[in-house]
Amino acid sequence: MESLVVAADGSSLSNPGPAGWCWFVNESCWHAGGWTKGTNNQAELTAVLDLLRETREFSGPITILCDSRYVIDCCTKWMAGWKARGWKKADKKPVLNRDILEQLDKELADRDITFEWVKGHAGHDLNEAADDRARAVATAFKKGTAPDEGPGFTLSAQNAKSAESTPVAEPHQDTTEASTESATIDMFARLEAELVSDEVRSQPDVAATYLADDFVEHGTSGAVRNRAEVLRALRPIGSPVEVTPLELVELGADTYLFRWHSAVRGYGANRATIWVAGGSHGWQARFHQGTTAPITPPSS
Repeated sequence: MESLVVAADGSSLSNPGPAGWCWFVNESCWHAGGWTKGTNNQAELTAVLDLLRETREFSGPITILCDSRYVIDCCTKWMAGWKARGWKKADKKPVLNRDILEQLDKELADRDITFEWVKGHAGHDLNEAADDRARAVATAFKKGTAPDEGPGFTLSAQNAKSAESTPVAEPHQDTTEASTESATIDMFARLEAELVSDEVRSQPDVAATYLADDFVEHGTSGAVRNRAEVLRALRPIGSPVEVTPLELVELGADTYLFRWHSAVRGYGANRATIWVAGGSHGWQARFHQGTTAPITPPSS
């Protein structure tokens, strides 16, 4: 029986903001879409949902590559329990993105589907291709232009196996050092935006996946809190946080200092986070410090 290997990814420029999603097999078999406003998790989930819908007639096993542990855990660990509790979490709060999750639950039934986590922005061809296209769709919605949605699922069961090994040509290949640094800055900016989003802040179990076990925060108030204390104190902000990258410094092997500026509800802060390799997202925050600052980001 033929099999299929597909990467699924999503992108939200402001989280929430213009968003795009994409699943990708090869240049002749991929599909993308998006909206004017959505979260990164919504986009990631929708990429998988659309893939399952378009492959209903494909009878072979499918391996879905995701760089989002949230998506994988939703589909393989959490969804059954949420469904049994009437789509409520263990703390009896409503599950976010229920509309997408209920549809995923139906599409996954009686399908031979395997999820595999891959590290994002690490040079994985299929993942990078899906990410590029998802981000391009989000950018198109931001600019008000028509996005490239791709050819859709045009792969037959007879040629699935050969297609999965076809080399992937990235749409905008650039191997320069500057391009690599920009991609890394974008990656950490996305992680920060996800971590401060209401979607993540309202789910401590999800927020915990972004923080190292020995995480420490020096807050803008001067309070010093460990990981458990931070997670207990998390609450939705109610407004999107604008994340502006300032500087990225490589401190050592798999360790980066990311300086950035946050703006929300008329308040600004200069922030610094130390990220270390590891965890389900590929990176986890080890230390964070915030200092109250003007609403306008500094020039550097």
